[in-house]
Amino acid sequence: MGQVRDDQFKVRAVVLGSFFVVLVSVWATYSEFIVRASRLNMSNFALALFVPFVLCALIVNPVLKAKRPEWAFGRSDLLVALTMGLASAVIPAADGLPGYLLGILAAPFYFATPENGWAPYLHNHIRPWMAPSEDRQAMTWFFEGLPPGQAVPWGEWVLPLFWWLSFIGAAACVSICLAVLLRRQWVDHEKLVYPLANVAVDLVSAPKHGIRMIGGRLFWAGAVTGFGMIAWNILSYFSPGAPKFPTGSYRSGTSLPLGRNFPGIRIKLNLFTIGFVYFANLEVLFSVWFFYVLNVFQVGILRRLGFGLNISDSWGSSYEVAGWEGFG
Repeated sequence: MGQVRDDQFKVRAVVLGSFFVVLVSVWATYSEFIVRASRLNMSNFALALFVPFVLCALIVNPVLKAKRPEWAFGRSDLLVALTMGLASAVIPAADGLPGYLLGILAAPFYFATPENGWAPYLHNHIRPWMAPSEDRQAMTWFFEGLPPGQAVPWGEWVLPLFWWLSFIGAAACVSICLAVLLRRQWVDHEKLVYPLANVAVDLVSAPKHGIRMIGGRLFWAGAVTGFGMIAWNILSYFSPGAPKFPTGSYRSGTSLPLGRNFPGIRIKLNLFTIGFVYFANLEVLFSVWFFYVLNVFQVGILRRLGFGLNISDSWGSSYEVAGWEGFG
């Protein structure tokens, strides 16, 4: 019987990673656009990848190690496959690359109306390499579907997609280079812990591929409690009147008021956050809540003094001062 080596990955690691890539792309897209169900890549650890990776690490691979060790995946194999899956998770569905890029490219022509005046004032400034035109009704067909017998007008899309994907590829390369430059300082010197990565590393850790992590009663108590609450809440999708546990959906939670003009402190139960922060440093967790509370008092004091910028950024912070502070 062959021995599984963990010091180098094999070709089957790329095969497994390719399977994760295809599964994440198809599952997330089908779930959101076809079934209109969960958004499976709307997180830093996409559920469309997390679920099959956990099944592979905790069920499939231990069975292979017991029955056919030469077929089992080593630690490096699983980590390579996971890395490929994580890289692909940013692409599919509305929360990935197509949802933003294609919508932005198609919107100027399809949504142009006499009322908004986009055609006379905006279209002349859009170069052919920036966005596809409506000359062959490409934008109308993009939103409303192809008429019977018509071919996809790829010619309208090739040039804009080439230049935009070139720019995105360059930006991705810069991001990877920055990560390489900062890795030694953050990982070796400051010993920063990335909880999402730690979960995956512990699942594939030798000798039993995560069995130690999931073998305790405390783990199963938390897992069963969390799964039971989420499973119970699923009933509300079929029966809207059914009671629900406040498990921290996107807009759920309670706001704790502190005073006039002070923003409330949001309180909500998020099971994923509770699970992942178990792997974080206490110093990092302290910084998270300390600076959040500091921001609440800062915003409240500035509001009481009548200071404001009236220019908020919904992607950074709902409070304009804190948002611009985040930009430096």
